[in-house]
Amino acid sequence: MLTNATIFATIPTRDLKKAKAFYVNKLGLRQVADPSTHGYMLAAADGSKLFIYEGDTRPDNDLVVAAFFVKGIEQVVQSLRNKGVKFEPMISGMPTDENGVIGNDREKAACFRDPDGNLLSLSELL
Repeated sequence: MLTNATIFATIPTRDLKKAKAFYVNKLGLRQVADPSTHGYMLAAADGSKLFIYEGDTRPDNDLVVAAFFVKGIEQVVQSLRNKGVKFEPMISGMPTDENGVIGNDREKAACFRDPDGNLLSLSELL
């Protein structure tokens, strides 16, 4: 039934202006529609979208709310670090390497938080 449906993630924020600056200026997502009365639709690759909206935030420290598939995760991590993004030193109770990356021969990941404390991740499938 939903096989051909497009999916987008939604993330609440206490400060919409601050969140938009983070997602657009630091992560490089682009706004794709005029702001609704309560949020912004942002775009990444292949039609994927992220809607940030003003709302109650209660991030669960262990759950990733959105993941970004990337190529060259180490370079992406370094680029984001250069923009002030801080990466988590542990993922699922396991320490990351000096670059904030954890992985094996099949996949790698790195996690960071948005201004509201929502956990986001980068993932690379090898």
